[in-house]
Amino acid sequence: MQKGREFMKTLLLTLSVFMGSLLFAAETSKAEENSAKQHIVEQGLRPKVLIAGDSNSRMNILERMKYYKVPGVSIAVVNNGKIEWTHGYGHITTDPNSASVDEHTLFQAGSISKPITAFGALILVQQGKISLDDDVNLYLKRWKVPENEFTKTEKVTLRRLLSHTAGTSVPGFPGYSVQSPIPTLVDILEGKKPLVNTDPVTVIVKPGNELKYSGGGTTIVQLLIEEITGERFDVWMQNNVLKPLGMSESTFKQSLPPSYALHAAYGHHLNGVKVEGNWHVYPEMGAAGLWTNPKDLARFIVYIQSVLKGKQTKPLAYYYVKEMITRQKIGDKECDSGLGLFLENQGMDLVFGHGGQDEGFIARLSGYAFRGQGLVIMMNNDSGWALMDEITNSIADAYGWPHYKPIEKEVVDFDSSSFARLAGQYVSKEDELEVNVIDNQLFIDFKKGLDALRLFPSGKCTFFVQQDDITIEFLSCEGNSNNLALIDSKGVKTIFNKNK
Repeated sequence: MQKGREFMKTLLLTLSVFMGSLLFAAETSKAEENSAKQHIVEQGLRPKVLIAGDSNSRMNILERMKYYKVPGVSIAVVNNGKIEWTHGYGHITTDPNSASVDEHTLFQAGSISKPITAFGALILVQQGKISLDDDVNLYLKRWKVPENEFTKTEKVTLRRLLSHTAGTSVPGFPGYSVQSPIPTLVDILEGKKPLVNTDPVTVIVKPGNELKYSGGGTTIVQLLIEEITGERFDVWMQNNVLKPLGMSESTFKQSLPPSYALHAAYGHHLNGVKVEGNWHVYPEMGAAGLWTNPKDLARFIVYIQSVLKGKQTKPLAYYYVKEMITRQKIGDKECDSGLGLFLENQGMDLVFGHGGQDEGFIARLSGYAFRGQGLVIMMNNDSGWALMDEITNSIADAYGWPHYKPIEKEVVDFDSSSFARLAGQYVSKEDELEVNVIDNQLFIDFKKGLDALRLFPSGKCTFFVQQDDITIEFLSCEGNSNNLALIDSKGVKTIFNKNK
């Protein structure tokens, strides 16, 4: 009997060691596979448009960061419904002796604050404390949406605020210098000058009539959350949204507390010029005030995906998460906005996401609702959108995402002596751009605070850029070119007239 028990103990121990070895081997194999994918991403950056026959289309992330003068980048990749890997590159500022960016480094998320704020507002809807479709003035006390001719028959509702269909004003916020007086939330909504640097938040389009992006609308949501809960927005969001989602390193606090500032990247502009005071302060917390990192934001993506698979119910139930990724209506037509999120594609390929830009920072959050894949990219230079796209393309290639296939275009011979007469400033009704000759090559500057882009000839009078699927056509280019047409991927043409 004793020998039998000893035998069973030995057998169980042997099985335990064997199973542990198998588990360790599986985990090691998975880690090696993830590391290999990460390496592919790091070496596989590419623009949207490739030049036919160009074998040097793939680029290294550190080299591209140097090219775009982006000091730091942080990435999180979601695959199979889990965070597969996270990694930081570069430094918190342009000084090579400054702290390195790692997975814990904090960046300003800009407008990616909005979907997190929407998530919080929907928790209050779930609790029965506010309706998605009531007039928000029923809940507001310290400030109310001013009534005007646009609100006579249709009202501003939470659903419309979260989907940017409320017709409210003020698209975005520049923030405030760390040395400036910081206005209150009501000051901002009233546009109280000279303390406030943005206009009053008002209704400028009939609610429910069109998609009109409005950070001012999300600032109303911030006030709603405070009015309904009786707590400061940042405190309530920390306890009821960030902590339950596992976003333990994130905060909406403005100004940034010293304990968080120790781990924060510094913001930069075009050519690596640092933001004065390192970053701006955003009392418009709900619209632009979140400090976070890709790992924490990837947890938000994973939560959305897991709820849609029926694996989670708290803090936000399936019904409301589904509403976040459901196209809302303008009249009887759907738009590409859910509640707090923008949407692309349909069915199993549905993608939810949001971009973000604060002074000196940009970010991107993108997730497949039903494929268990996604990414978060954050960087500390607000002119780095081309780099953002190149990293996105590399991740999409490495993980086989649909809808991200590169476009190939042919380059034709073109007499570069003709470039000079194409150069100049061009204006449309809403925009301006400039065409220049640099080192015997033609470049276009869209005047958006980004680097000028090289133009490649594709026909007698047509050119393309590698960063986007657009065509630039110089009208009457064989004579004195007085205007040009910018043609997007859908064939929509915008005419720019040349300044004489």
